Amino acid sequence: MPPLDLLPGAPRHLVYGSTVRRDLLLLEVDDKLLEEITDITVTIKGERDGEAVLCTQDKTYALKQVETTNTVLLVEGRAEGNSQAPTPAKGAGPNNNGLLSQIQQNAKADANEKVTAVALCASHLELQQTAPQFAPVHKMLQAHAYGREDESEHMDADGDADMAEGRSREPPSFQDLLDDCQASSSELQEELDRCGAVQLDGLWRAMDGEYVAMLTDMLLLTVQQHGWSLTDVPEAGMCEALGADGYDGRLVRHCLSRLGKPCSSTEEPAWHLGNEQVCMHVARKLLKGQSRWALSEFEERWVEELPQEMQPHVSMLKAEVLTETLSGEHILKYFPESRLSKIPEQRFAQLFQARARWKLDDLEPFLQGLQAPGQSIESLLLRHARGSQPNPNKPVEYGPR
Repeated sequence: MPPLDLLPGAPRHLVYGSTVRRDLLLLEVDDKLLEEITDITVTIKGERDGEAVLCTQDKTYALKQVETTNTVLLVEGRAEGNSQAPTPAKGAGPNNNGLLSQIQQNAKADANEKVTAVALCASHLELQQTAPQFAPVHKMLQAHAYGREDESEHMDADGDADMAEGRSREPPSFQDLLDDCQASSSELQEELDRCGAVQLDGLWRAMDGEYVAMLTDMLLLTVQQHGWSLTDVPEAGMCEALGADGYDGRLVRHCLSRLGKPCSSTEEPAWHLGNEQVCMHVARKLLKGQSRWALSEFEERWVEELPQEMQPHVSMLKAEVLTETLSGEHILKYFPESRLSKIPEQRFAQLFQARARWKLDDLEPFLQGLQAPGQSIESLLLRHARGSQPNPNKPVEYGPR
């Protein structure tokens, strides 16, 4: 927009245009975000009865409407091609602008181009970075979770081709997921990686928990049968061995990626299986089969079920179990963080239902990832819990507000 050329000592009349719009919204942004809006792209998402968000390539911002104490007028700039700027009144200068009489100011303003207000705003929009919302994503992924029935279809070479083609259209694409969630594309990709979703033929699906456990057991058994090192598992050999039993090679590679990381020292693709990933797979298998264990009994069984190279430690179970003491014996109770609500209010209600009082060391593992951007665990606790300390020699305990 051309400049208004407002100069000291050059008054101009402010007038309303023939039509004054009231449907414009002002958005307050910093220079970095303005550059992204103008040079890249942003998306505004929302539901009729929900909160609207603005998504950049890697962040999500809540849009907050803020009322202003004074009405903001939007005015037209000086007409294009009009190079004649308002002329200051005689004697006007930076130090004597207030010496002109009102009559002189009006007379001078009559000679200058008017400033025309074409719109007014009584509020504006502010941006506040917020946590992305993935509930619709998980619902869509779970509706098409890959399980044993899909593996059976993969094994059946004589199956109904039309049905298989129809099923392949059902799961969502990345764009489908992005359109239905309040999140940026980078945040969505991170969540898909975190939750273990798999992309097959350009479409995204969750992995059925029982199927993943079965495939992981088969993978570890195959490593043992072939005498492979857990730090150097050949990808081609594993896909060939499990492919003979009907397992899709794409799912085998996906399982390997969830259990470890690629080896950088081998010519052929190979995988280094992580100690914690393998230990936690076996631990969850034991806990799902029996939800309460004496700690000593669990540790003994855990070691028996693991390959010899693996080194388990009870600290790995922090976000998987609750620990209590009965008659001097430590008892583990299966209580996985992954089954708890992603909504802070509901998460705290579930936690305090399971245990009325929590020490911070026990509570913190169940709160990781629950904070909004820039929010600390301490501020989350201040909002949703009440801390108390019976005496200075004991740690703070947290209960419901």
